Amino acid sequence: MPVFGADITLPTVPTPPGCTDCGGGSGGTVTPSGSVQSNINGAAFAAVMAENKWVQIQGNFLYAGLSASKASTNLQVDASTIIGAAHIGVRIAPDLYVGGGVRRLGLDVKATAFTLPEVDWKPTVVNPIVTVAYTPHLSPKWRLLLNADYGFGSNHSSYAATGSVEYSPAAHFLLNFGYGTLGITVDDTLLTKPIHLSQKLYGPVIGIGIPF
Repeated sequence: MPVFGADITLPTVPTPPGCTDCGGGSGGTVTPSGSVQSNINGAAFAAVMAENKWVQIQGNFLYAGLSASKASTNLQVDASTIIGAAHIGVRIAPDLYVGGGVRRLGLDVKATAFTLPEVDWKPTVVNPIVTVAYTPHLSPKWRLLLNADYGFGSNHSSYAATGSVEYSPAAHFLLNFGYGTLGITVDDTLLTKPIHLSQKLYGPVIGIGIPF
């Protein structure tokens, strides 16, 4: 159940010199900006974990389709996010694992502001991540899962953190309740102009698991 927000700053647009009828004429600039919040169109998340006494392997997949608009400034943003990650951790203390892996971020961001043409930006980012996990059993039926990681690159960075509890009322069946957050920052060039994306997804996690 992610929540999405976006800040938009349009490129500097010069007013034509001598244009007295358009309210300018001095060669000044107009740089409107705005901030929008989202409506969720759809989201899906899946994860897998395999472990033994010394090694823990985790993988996850996230899709989020989001849209946001603000009528007062005529802003519309649509963002589809597909994220996949896999990592392996080594136990350094009871129930504590540190390790590394890789995360792939696929974004499709469409933005429309005022009467300007729609801009479509589709960056794909693959970056290494460092991870830490703490997953102790609280009782035979309850387990705490804490995971955090950080990804880095030359023009991008990302982070993720989740905290949840698992309850296993029967063999090969469990319920998961928690909260998670994910942040992405990308700097790039679009239509010869620099573009900066800072996206945050966060929300509660409710899941069903099949352990074996």
